Amino acid sequence: MIYSPHILQIKPKAVVTFDKDRNPIVSANDWVEIGQCRCDDNGEMKEVSVNGKVFTPSYHVVYEGEKISPDTEVRCLEGESVRGEGKVLKSTKCNRLNYAELWM
Repeated sequence: MIYSPHILQIKPKAVVTFDKDRNPIVSANDWVEIGQCRCDDNGEMKEVSVNGKVFTPSYHVVYEGEKISPDTEVRCLEGESVRGEGKVLKSTKCNRLNYAELWM
C-alpha cells in the first residue's frame, strides 16, 4: 500500500493441549503482526450488514494480505499506542492489488 502508517496485529485462538497426566496446557496467545495497514475511524457511522444483522463498526482497516475470518481479535498500532482494537465483523478481499478490508 502507498499509505499505510499503522501496524495490523491479530490474536490467535488459544490452543489447549494436554500433558501425560491429562492436565490442560493453554498456549500463550500473544499478538502476531500481519503487516502495515491503514486504520480509519468510522466517523460516518456507515452500517454494514452481515448475514441479516446490521452492525455499526468503529474502525475500517485496509491492508495487504489474506482475508481474516470474522470474530478474530485484531488491533492496529500507531507507534507504540493502540489506535483501534476489536473483533472482526466483516472482512473482504479486493480483486486487485492484493488488498483486503475489514470492519471492527
